[in-house]
Amino acid sequence: MDHLKASIRMVERDIKRLEQSHLPEEVIDVLAPKAASVLGQLKTEFNKKTQL
Repeated sequence: MDHLKASIRMVERDIKRLEQSHLPEEVIDVLAPKAASVLGQLKTEFNKKTQL
């Protein structure tokens, strides 16, 4: 579970960096939803593991 927590924190940090980056808006518009999807999957998996 520590690995999942660390991954969640890493993706959250990366999403913040992406939002603050100087990348073109089109790039952010493509990457942000994918990162949010991965974050959601990680959180779902973490919640499943904690309920066992």
